[in-house]
Amino acid sequence: MNHQVKAITLNCWGVPVVARNRAHRMHAIAEWLATADYDFIFLEEVWLKSDYALIRTKTEKQYPHSHYFYSGVIGSGTCILSRHPFSTSLYHRSPVNGFAHMVHHGDWFGGKGVGFCQARCRGLTVNLYTTHLHANYNKARDVYSCHRLVQSFDCAQFVRMTSFGADLIIFAGDFNTNPDELPYKVVTHCAGLKDAYYLDSSTNKEVPEEPTCEAPKNSYTSSGSVLEHGERIDLVFVGTRGSTRLEEVLYSQPMPAVVPGASFSFSDHEAVAVTLRLSTLPDAAAKWIFHPCNRRDGVLREALTVCETYLRSLHVDQIFHVVLSVLLLAVLVATLGVPVLHGWAQGLLRLVITLMFGYTVFMASVWNRMERAGITAGMCDLRVALNKCPESGSSPPPAGRRDSTDCDGNTELTSGDQDNATANGSF
Repeated sequence: MNHQVKAITLNCWGVPVVARNRAHRMHAIAEWLATADYDFIFLEEVWLKSDYALIRTKTEKQYPHSHYFYSGVIGSGTCILSRHPFSTSLYHRSPVNGFAHMVHHGDWFGGKGVGFCQARCRGLTVNLYTTHLHANYNKARDVYSCHRLVQSFDCAQFVRMTSFGADLIIFAGDFNTNPDELPYKVVTHCAGLKDAYYLDSSTNKEVPEEPTCEAPKNSYTSSGSVLEHGERIDLVFVGTRGSTRLEEVLYSQPMPAVVPGASFSFSDHEAVAVTLRLSTLPDAAAKWIFHPCNRRDGVLREALTVCETYLRSLHVDQIFHVVLSVLLLAVLVATLGVPVLHGWAQGLLRLVITLMFGYTVFMASVWNRMERAGITAGMCDLRVALNKCPESGSSPPPAGRRDSTDCDGNTELTSGDQDNATANGSF
């Protein structure tokens, strides 16, 4: 039996105030989607309830089923629209989500994680996953690289552990990572999925690939962009299970370059659409169709190294904030009863110093421990996946050799661990 499933993902760039032409673009996006022919629509950066309500109103006839994933302070910004009813839904929040004090970035307030819906589509059980990983705000000094790495592994593990029983898995969203970067490799090697872009024989496999962010054709790409050719960070990963086979994948960026009748694009990202043609063999033995993972152990070890380095930097940050707290406290005590400034200015100075002191104490204690716990949790899971995963072809550690799966953040991986055997199965 043959099936066809179509899906599209778009980062709508719906940031209030900051995003240019937001209201006009949201109307245009909703109207375009209302006439589009897809089974599933994945949207990111739909931050305002009014924008979500607008999209739902415009598309409800074509896509009667929808689910918005609420998380954090302002919501995750992610949602899924569908022609087919959902049988279940869930949102799994990541252990690290950026920095609350970096208000101008805002990722922490969205409560990053992975959203999950399951639907029945033409006789297939389809698991739908969406995410919007932490953005990279500085290519030269990416302070969120470890957070994004832990988020990608957390998403991959969640997809892997909840996809049993599905015939088709679609994982789409804004991953904020390029195919040559570690978070991308973690998703492909640990979730057992493949990038739909590479499954279409007609796509450009040479660098530069077809960009989805800061693309030269996009009206919001500045002429002085540090990315000459843009980057491909909006992705659709797919996988099949059991007797379902993926026969053909068609990849496209279907939205026009600009909104009809306007001079600007629908978003600062490009929409990515896939058409999946599948077959079902009723007598085929059920097995997991898994991406070959002969390099999986190396990816996990590299991820652990990044996390260990970041933990050391957290210790340095803690020392810095402790020293700063002591200095501010000393200044605060020294100004008691000593008129440094006249009148209200003295009180204002003491108020500012007090607030700074409270901030540094919070960063050195509560926040540092929260972030350390989140990164350590990710390292624990990485070690378990590396040493204890049932797909692993690694031998158990010999008697007398310590198993490096304790999660105190101090042990190191043993160099004698064997690489995972390549998992069987292909598309």
